Amino acid sequence: MSENPLTPIKTLRIRPWGQVARDLELILDALVERGVRVDDNSRLRRYIRYMREEGASFDASERLERMSEIRSDAEEIVTAVEHLVAPPEVHGWERLFRLVQRGPLFAAPREDPGRDAQVELLMGSLLRSTNADVFFRGADAEARYRGHVISFAAKRARSLKNLGKLVKDGRNQLTRAGGTGVLFLDLTQLAPEHAGVRTVASYDDAMKELAPPLFETLERLREHVPRWIRGSGTIASNVLASIGFVKVRFVMPGPNGEDHGIIRRYLASQATETPVPEWLRDFVNEFARIGEAPPQHRYEPVPLVIS
Repeated sequence: MSENPLTPIKTLRIRPWGQVARDLELILDALVERGVRVDDNSRLRRYIRYMREEGASFDASERLERMSEIRSDAEEIVTAVEHLVAPPEVHGWERLFRLVQRGPLFAAPREDPGRDAQVELLMGSLLRSTNADVFFRGADAEARYRGHVISFAAKRARSLKNLGKLVKDGRNQLTRAGGTGVLFLDLTQLAPEHAGVRTVASYDDAMKELAPPLFETLERLREHVPRWIRGSGTIASNVLASIGFVKVRFVMPGPNGEDHGIIRRYLASQATETPVPEWLRDFVNEFARIGEAPPQHRYEPVPLVIS
């Protein structure tokens, strides 16, 4: 049986320093207008305050790292919502957002329902960025692409010890949902070698120096995933692929201050003996569109505007 990875995906997106804070605030204010309660002390409101003051309240020795972490989370959330609200807006993302705003300010390898929901939100936006029809239902999400229906289950791994159980839980979700199943795994917390912010001279250097090791990490972490999904060989015959991702944060000093960025690398691989159909390969490879702004010209304007 072939377990060769599908085409690796790389995404790099840079937003101006003040834009992330402004766009996140627009999202929160629009949600309040829709009747969603947003706590003033939620991590998202605190992110905005820290970005506006450029981390002045952090100790100088930790400021760069902390601001990079804040920018990473805030940018991920803004990007996800940006795609999910592009008409036709994906129903159900507000429910996830209620959970996303909870939790500690910084990510850690422990139970964190807010960041678990953030992974679901990111996954939904990846699906939507392909222009597929997306629904938050079934396992965690469902997409309709070229006449095919695909179920997705999202999992945020917290430790290598429990990775097998996490994969099997996601597999079981997909088996119950039926149809074509794909498991989506956030493996970032299992890659401490990529945990700290890196300083680079340019965006090109970031891609050349930081992206290749992410692929090597994913190859290592995915080693046993197909076996865990297969189980007895019959219980998960509908789960055709898994998608794992890790990310690295970088900063590029400049004359007008530092510029922060994130590189995510995704690796999709065959999960069972059933060959991955070409249409599913095409779908997964289109996830790279998450690095582009939604093509608004295809849609009619909506009340929630993020600029």
